[in-house]
Amino acid sequence: MLLKIVSILYVVTLASCSHFNTFKDDSVSKEKYEELLKKYKDLIGQKVPQKTGVIIDDALAVEEFRAKLIKTTKQESTPTQSYDLRRVQKDISLLYQAYDKYRKKEFGDVIIILKELENSQVSKVRAQARYLLAITMYDQGEHDIAMQIFEEIVLHKRNSIFALLSLNRLIDVTRQLGLMKKNEYFSQLYARFLK
Repeated sequence: MLLKIVSILYVVTLASCSHFNTFKDDSVSKEKYEELLKKYKDLIGQKVPQKTGVIIDDALAVEEFRAKLIKTTKQESTPTQSYDLRRVQKDISLLYQAYDKYRKKEFGDVIIILKELENSQVSKVRAQARYLLAITMYDQGEHDIAMQIFEEIVLHKRNSIFALLSLNRLIDVTRQLGLMKKNEYFSQLYARFLK
């Protein structure tokens, strides 16, 4: 008799627990199923959207880049106030951490760290962070994104060594992407620096 009472209490206790969902019905109504099936079939039948605004003509892309390069860009000015020493030390420490994560191929962590360095007070740190972001994207197989970042560095961070390094990387990226006009242009531009 005692065993029956304990068994009944055990079953009642289990059935009353909020996390006990054995008896819960997870099925959906036939109408809901039909609606979901229709949405699924519609999605399967759709074409993948094409990129818009992408420059298809390689020669046109070269001319646009050349025009941007010739246009006088606003040079980054030195701040009128002094640097916050703690912030600069933190930024440099973060840069070292990002390179360490990059060597370990922990690309997600690299991107998170570099996001914090976008607002660094020191323009050279920002340039180096952008360069590391570009090579991280390249190593992940995101060659288009890497090319855009390298071009941005060449255009806007001209006064840093990372502009020259980016130009060198652009030669490789454009060759891999089959953009031969851009490749030729970047090769000629890079050769000017080697003379």
